[in-house]
Parts: sequence; C-alpha cells; structure tokens
Amino acid sequence: MQAAVIDKFITSHDEISIRTVDIPSPPAGFAVVRVIAAGINPVEKLIAAGYVTANGWVVPLPYIPGEDFSGVVHSVGEGVDNIQVGDEVFACNWGAGRHDEVVENPVVGGAFAEYALIRASKVSKKPQGVSFEEAAAIGIPGITAYEALFKIGQLSEGQEVLILGGSSAVGIFAIQFAKIRGVKVFTTCSDRTESFVKSLGADVVINYTSSKWEEVVRDVDVIFDCVGEKDGLKRALAHSVAKAGGKFVTIADFSVGFDSTAYPPFSWASAMCLSQDTAVQDQIAKWIADGDVRVTIDERFPFTQEGIVAMYDKVVSGKSTGKNILNVSS
Repeated sequence: MQAAVIDKFITSHDEISIRTVDIPSPPAGFAVVRVIAAGINPVEKLIAAGYVTANGWVVPLPYIPGEDFSGVVHSVGEGVDNIQVGDEVFACNWGAGRHDEVVENPVVGGAFAEYALIRASKVSKKPQGVSFEEAAAIGIPGITAYEALFKIGQLSEGQEVLILGGSSAVGIFAIQFAKIRGVKVFTTCSDRTESFVKSLGADVVINYTSSKWEEVVRDVDVIFDCVGEKDGLKRALAHSVAKAGGKFVTIADFSVGFDSTAYPPFSWASAMCLSQDTAVQDQIAKWIADGDVRVTIDERFPFTQEGIVAMYDKVVSGKSTGKNILNVSS
C-alpha cells in the first residue's frame, strides 16, 4: 500500500514521503480499514517534530501520521464482533488524554495511508447520510468540543459559554453542540469569518479586530479557549468574564498548566487533551445525519507528495475555517 511516512522527527513537513509499505495484518481485537478520507489536525505538526515525546507520548519511527479517518473495513482480528468486513466506518485513533495508549508497542496514527490499523473498539459505523469526508472530520475536533463543553464544563440548558475561536475546527463544532443543548453562546472571530460564525447559531459574535471580548462578556459559566488566546486566562480573571465557580478550558495554551484548582475563583481552570470516546463520536455522527450539525470542510487535498505538503502548509498557516481533508481513495 501507499502511505505517508515520517522516518525521523522533522521540522519541515516536505520531508514526509509517500512510499510503498506492507498492508498491516490485524491482531486480536484490531481491524484494518481501507481509508477513503482522512482529516488533519494542528497537533500533527507537534507529533511530526517529536515535541510530544517530552510529555511521554510514544511516537515509534517510522511513523504514519493521521488520527481521524473514514473508510471500509478490510479485515478484522480474532474476537472483533462490533464491525465486519465491508462495513462503512470512521474512527479517531487516539488514547486517553494523549495520542497513544499506555501499552507496549502502541498503535498510533496511521490515517494517512491506503490502509489503517486500529483497535476495533475505537471504530464506529458510519450512518447513512453522512459522507466519508464528513465522517473523517469528526474525530479530534468533535470529541474535544464535546468533552470540553459537557464532560468538563458540565453545561446544560440555560447556561452560558464563551468560545474563543468560533471559526476553528473545534469552535465550529462547539458552537453547534452548545446550541443543541440550549446553551447561550458568545464567540470570537475576525472580519473574514464573522458572517460564517453567525450562521452557526452563535448568540453574540465578537469581532476581535474591533472589540475586546473581556470588555463585552460577563459572568458566563464556561470559557472555552480553542485557539490559545494570548493571556486569555489572565484577562478572564481580571475582568470577571466568568462567574465565581465558573470554568476555563483551553486546548491551545499549555502555559495554563494542568492543575485545575490553581486559579480561584474558577472551580476548574486548566489545559485539556481529549480522551477517545466511541460513544461521543457516535452521537456527533447522529447529529450530522439528523441535520442538527453541519460539517465545514475548508479544503480537500489529493493523496500525493504535493498534496501532503500543501495540506500541512494549510494547517500551519492557521487560516483554516473548519477541517482540511485528505482524499486517499474512492
């Protein structure tokens, strides 16, 4: 099969090569999926550079990147009964708060290839009415948004959330998920994406080029930082943006740290990293199939050397609105 391969940790993504490797065979509990579409996430550049190994994450080299993908089940290992050969599926190959599982020889990444090996328990059946591209876009951004809002934030009907970065892949999902649950949404964006973000259903849209969110928003229940807002936590504390006992969740400013009790009067304030959850990705796919959530795809890239480089360039630019998709096969 053809796969995008990283042989050593790199700082220039044009060093990723597409070459022929063996199709994996699934051990017990695993499946091999013929990949049709895969989604790229900003964390890919950190994994490729080896930065995540400082946190103890395992990145075995050579490494095939990519966590989010959709396709058709090619083969299954012994004991797999939740999926079968020929099923249309999607998955997020991620662990619990880190990209690998804490096991010997973890199976990580693998989506940027014609066939991907993955633990079968992480695989969901793709609903009818959800395209392969849409399914490949769910993974990391969708699960992250859900967990930040509802597992950490514990948001419910009638409460309020400030989402920093409403046009990011995570922010786009977060706005829509919050509205489904009856939460009032404040969010930030630029001139370029203001009309788009309004179309997602946000109640109050703050153009950060002309207004400061900390001067507009008061006493929300949760602040969800999707973009690593400069001094976001400090500004929120100084201006009482969240109510006493509120929560501050960031996925992009790790200077905040991981001690959730360190910033009173917040009851919880910390950086977070998603934990893979098949039930959550099933729920998101159902919302998409039912028309309650729409998936925004920014750009599609061919599975070629040039396509891979262009896709990484797009993510590094920070100018994406939604998810970028790699079309691996048809």
